Amino acid sequence: LGALLHYQGNDMVAAEIALEKAIQLAKEQGEETLQNHAQRTLYRCKEHQKLVVQREKLLDMHEEERAKTGSGVAEEGQCAWEDKAEKLLSGEDLTLLAAKFGSVVKVEEREASDLSYDEFVSEFALKRRPVVIKGIGHVITKAGVPWDLDYIQRKCGDKTIITRVYNEHSDKWAGLEDYDSPTLADFLTRYKAGSTEEYLFDWSLPKACPELLQDFVVPKYFSGDYLQSFPRHSPHPATHVDQPPRLFADSWPSLFVGPAKSGGGLHVDAFGSNFWMAVFSGYKLWHFFAEGDLPYLYPSHRDDTFGVNTRDPDYDSVPLYAYANASACILGPGDGLFVPAGSPHQVTNLSPSVAISMNFVDASNIQRALAVTGVEGLVDADQAWVHEQLQAASRGGGGREKGRDMPWSEFKKQG
Repeated sequence: LGALLHYQGNDMVAAEIALEKAIQLAKEQGEETLQNHAQRTLYRCKEHQKLVVQREKLLDMHEEERAKTGSGVAEEGQCAWEDKAEKLLSGEDLTLLAAKFGSVVKVEEREASDLSYDEFVSEFALKRRPVVIKGIGHVITKAGVPWDLDYIQRKCGDKTIITRVYNEHSDKWAGLEDYDSPTLADFLTRYKAGSTEEYLFDWSLPKACPELLQDFVVPKYFSGDYLQSFPRHSPHPATHVDQPPRLFADSWPSLFVGPAKSGGGLHVDAFGSNFWMAVFSGYKLWHFFAEGDLPYLYPSHRDDTFGVNTRDPDYDSVPLYAYANASACILGPGDGLFVPAGSPHQVTNLSPSVAISMNFVDASNIQRALAVTGVEGLVDADQAWVHEQLQAASRGGGGREKGRDMPWSEFKKQG
């Protein structure tokens, strides 16, 4: 208890000492569950300590360099986020997003018609580089069925959803707080009228509205998903009762519908998974950072979120962020985006937008996914089960056909 109080209070030195004692006591008394919890917390504690040390060294280094050279003086009166959003929509350069002394580069763009599966794997997935794939929207719906709001409402309008709003100061994941639970039709009425700030975020279609997926096609770059090799009927680890849908394997794709200015906080996607998104309508701003820039972003020791709001950073409370380098892109209708595992990102809707996304695991990120689920599985039975299934998938090479566009029914049959 003392260790956890220190941990929650961000006193990592005291927490580490107490956790070492707790692990030893639990081991002596045969308390395996308690020992696992303490080991997982100690792992997070030590990782956080490393980042704190790195952050302090980096801040000293940058300030010394700036003092010596006199370079990198920030412009006074940086424009407000609303002004930046308008300028970005009108085509102004992405350098508007740069931190005070940092830089921003544009994410590489490729045409889907010119990007082969093999090149995608070798140049982007294995090198952990994001890429915008233009024209992917033509691939993901069979026979060109348009996923406009009327079509989505016809298919799913009677379903109950949970809407969210972003609160920078919230302790909820990515700052997204539950707001309301209307039907999708009621929410879309408010959305079309421009009378709501609510965001439909990561709404699972296989769980909530599988009929919308009848015309869905998984692009060739992402169809080798190891999650689909999970056994279709297996006991849920917590209840030991057969309980489809399968963990993670039946969670995506998910739907995102949000008004202008909506979005979430800076975060990393769960369980070491890769991620892809395709936009049906509107424009979405993506702000990325490399994994090596984690110290600049003030990561939380409790979850995969960060203390920086890239839209309106408070440099007094996060001074090292002033030196962060980033990459960014704006996704429009028909555009797709690949996001490699472990990439911190923050997304903002520059205009009302509708998009779909999936998390996935393949050969490019299987080792990362195993590492994450191995640690989390110490305290979470679901994650432990997923870890076992990923180990089996890894030994079998995923057991998945890959490298071609795959209709949804065929994609799921391979599971």
